[in-house]
Amino acid sequence: MISYRVEGYMKNGKKYIQINKEIVAKDKDDALERFYCLLGSNYGKKRRELKIEKVDVLDPENAKNPVVLYHLKKGEINGK
Repeated sequence: MISYRVEGYMKNGKKYIQINKEIVAKDKDDALERFYCLLGSNYGKKRRELKIEKVDVLDPENAKNPVVLYHLKKGEINGK
């Protein structure tokens, strides 16, 4: 598993707001899929309402998300 930071925009009315998520996934495509699933379930957003700017590998020591930190402690994150 690798930790990723997905950055993009979410439609909110007529405007787009910036959103960043830290995700643990197998690869870049899996990270994007988890990003879409999280925003769909938490905010009720459709994929067409989201714009992805970039997906970067996250250095585990810079992670702030408790889920990423949990996987780091268990030794499941390989890093870069």
